Amino acid sequence: ALASCCGMIASLDENMGRLDKMLEETGMKENTILIFQSDNGGTAGVRFYNAGLRAGKITLWDGGHRTPFFLRWPAGGIQHGRDIGELTEVQDLLPTLIDLCGLKRPAGAEFDGVSLAGLLRGERERLEERMLVVQFSRMNVGRPQWGDATVLWRKWRLVSGTELYDVSSDLAQTRNVIREHPDVAARMRKHYDQWWREVEPRLDSFLPTHIGAEAENPVLVSPTEWADSFLDQSTQVRAGIRRNGLWHIQVERAGEYEFALRRWPRELDLAMRAPSPAHQGECGQYAAGAALPIARAELRIAGRAMELPVGPGDREAVFKTQLGEGRNTMQTFFHDEQGREICGAYYVYARRLS
Repeated sequence: ALASCCGMIASLDENMGRLDKMLEETGMKENTILIFQSDNGGTAGVRFYNAGLRAGKITLWDGGHRTPFFLRWPAGGIQHGRDIGELTEVQDLLPTLIDLCGLKRPAGAEFDGVSLAGLLRGERERLEERMLVVQFSRMNVGRPQWGDATVLWRKWRLVSGTELYDVSSDLAQTRNVIREHPDVAARMRKHYDQWWREVEPRLDSFLPTHIGAEAENPVLVSPTEWADSFLDQSTQVRAGIRRNGLWHIQVERAGEYEFALRRWPRELDLAMRAPSPAHQGECGQYAAGAALPIARAELRIAGRAMELPVGPGDREAVFKTQLGEGRNTMQTFFHDEQGREICGAYYVYARRLS
């Protein structure tokens, strides 16, 4: 694991160097906004280095959501070579880039974040005081739950409403000081309650996956877009995790559509019942993927339900149906010989035929 982690860091360094060299050779370095930002929290790397932060990914402490962010733009008046210690969030990126690039904000657009352009240019020292919320969604629950969150304010972190930390003196978040500062915790809980009241009514406002557009046809529809159901790892696919969910889709154009339901992606070219072979990957050795006893495939879309048998050598189950333009839902099922549900299709290739 150590060798893989260090190898990936070395690869990242090398490729950032290649990018920088390309910008210099093409004359674009001075007037290109270059941003480096990582994913949230650490996983395998936590055992080796996590900058003194507590825990890692899928946790509510700073080690689970804090991330580095570097921005460079020599010709843009950005004050380089300095740290900005203000409380910021990823939602600040869009309004910041709009201001840096001198773009016109869309009429009626509202942003959760604020522009950091003034800070980056040295035109202001501080942001207006604010509290931020990091809301979590547990893998086994799917949808966000009240209280499963961290509130950030100045030097304070209120975790799950019951733990309060002063990260200015306790970066590793080892001392819960909620009893010493009940007024701080109460103020942060009040902010979270108000924030949740605004968010909760929109939990079922799902963004649809668009199919049938001229710009992208076919479209790969994957479980990462399931509503209220979590499946977004290749390890979960290889294990054949028995999970299912509903897709919200937007049909761009009316016509005849084809849906190819698969257990494995087309790149593997494996039968739906077959296991995947063990192989060596970037993060080490991957075990063989599980075989699933898929005997029937089912597609439910636009109020219609269709089924097809799946033979031992079949790589996909292909359905065709007419769809009207507009918003709809879709769900897929794999069943065994006894008709019992196994899981949903991990890969669906949606294509407009006419």
